[in-house]
Amino acid sequence: MPFRANVLVVGAEGAVARLAAMLEQIGATVQQAPDCLTAMAAIKSDAVELAVLADCRGKFNPIETARVLKSLRRDRYLPVLLVAVARTCRG
Repeated sequence: MPFRANVLVVGAEGAVARLAAMLEQIGATVQQAPDCLTAMAAIKSDAVELAVLADCRGKFNPIETARVLKSLRRDRYLPVLLVAVARTCRG
């Protein structure tokens, strides 16, 4: 069954390209925002049903960004997912 949703993926293009492709493959309509400020504008103007914060850097930390994005949608609930990139350290 396809996942029919308008998803906003926030993060640097290289970091989110694979995630966006996977979401599109399962049927989502994906819009990308390179940074959190651009995401805020997209949330206000588009019918975004889910926001995914992946590698969201800049002025705001991811938790604060999620809080701000959710507050911009007063008409309905906006789920926000935070995706953490695991990096391994080898000594």
